[in-house]
Amino acid sequence: MKVITIPGANFTIAEEQDEYTTLPVKVGSVDVELQDGVYEAIPTLTSAWRPTVDELLLLYRGGYVELCVLGAKHPPVMLNVKPTS
Repeated sequence: MKVITIPGANFTIAEEQDEYTTLPVKVGSVDVELQDGVYEAIPTLTSAWRPTVDELLLLYRGGYVELCVLGAKHPPVMLNVKPTS
């Protein structure tokens, strides 16, 4: 997949780190219900990725999207599909 600039991007990760791909992200938050109607704004970093033609063919043929999280603990994550406009 190729990283693309997400609409509303307002921060860049790894801009000065040549060994990593520069990643434009949208810094924001999502409200999460913690208990009994008590909500808390949880910080988010959202990036956008566009599958290549080969990846689209794999998905069409029944392939799947794989998420790899580095480290020993799995943080909460979300995968979404968005229209181009």
